[in-house]
Amino acid sequence: MKVRICPLCDQPMKKAHHCDSCDSFIWKPLYMDIHYNTGTMQEEDCSYDVKEHDYEYHDDGSVTMMPSEDGQRAKGRKFRGVKEIEFPAQERDKNTRQKSSAGTTRKKGGCFKMLIIFFVCFTLISSVVQIINAIVWDVISEVEPMNTPEEDLAIELPYDDDAASTKDWIDGEAERTDLTVEEVRNGGSECTVSEHMDVTLDDFTLVFEPLAAEKAAIIGSLDSYSEETDNYAYHYEGTSLYTYFNTYRMYDIDSDIGYYYDVSWDTYSGRLHEVAYDIYDSDVVEEFFVITMEALCGDGEAHRNEFQKQRSIAETEEYVFFETDGYEVYINYYDGSDGFDISYYVSIVKVM
Repeated sequence: MKVRICPLCDQPMKKAHHCDSCDSFIWKPLYMDIHYNTGTMQEEDCSYDVKEHDYEYHDDGSVTMMPSEDGQRAKGRKFRGVKEIEFPAQERDKNTRQKSSAGTTRKKGGCFKMLIIFFVCFTLISSVVQIINAIVWDVISEVEPMNTPEEDLAIELPYDDDAASTKDWIDGEAERTDLTVEEVRNGGSECTVSEHMDVTLDDFTLVFEPLAAEKAAIIGSLDSYSEETDNYAYHYEGTSLYTYFNTYRMYDIDSDIGYYYDVSWDTYSGRLHEVAYDIYDSDVVEEFFVITMEALCGDGEAHRNEFQKQRSIAETEEYVFFETDGYEVYINYYDGSDGFDISYYVSIVKVM
């Protein structure tokens, strides 16, 4: 009779494509022919396993097993009354490849599972770290609360806050406080931003106005003027205090001479900050410079030649800076290319 043999475990198969011994699906089992010699085996010798057998292997993979009285007893183990036999090398190799292939598939599946496990673990660890960081920052915020902008700006002015004007604007970390003339004078100090000349307004006008009257034929009349003041304290980043105390006098000049002649000084001390003017004609701007320097340092004519030289440079380069007798002079030349009058703007300040 023919018996199905599992190629994986070499055990008999009761089902067509399933081996109960190794619990495997077998698409193509091996077949073994078993023949019994009833003429020679009786009573207790009826089992085909008690005699030595001869085996015959066929090309289709089947095996013929015949009891032999002379052959030696076949090697193998007994499983459920059927002898385990040695199959040809070709069949063994095929079985080995099937087992290896199954093992490889299982290994690849294991790597994929490891990747999934690693990704899940990484995600969990990242979430835990973020939660811990959030908790730590909350604790720090409660222990050391950050200063508010109002606290950063709460610096003391050198004046009476009750008397000072209301704060006009707050922009980010900067704060400005406008001050009246009385508040500035009660403050007891000059402003901290502008450089201060050694000449006060009274000293300057005492010399300048008589000279301007003598040169009226050239520079026009300067008999009238207007004044205004602009004083404020400026807080920056809550740590620094800057003060601007400026009072201006703008002389009215003839419209065919220029735009203005302006003198500014410190509201508290009266020391000059700047003298600036904007004039059309090159000769007139030179005369203004000479009488201005006469009022500032006592010898205006000594600076005429230097001014002429620097004015020529400004007419070529558009502007120029130069220093003379402790003062910094800026000349800006406008050539009238936009349809306006040609003009010379001159600013005189103390050298920093």
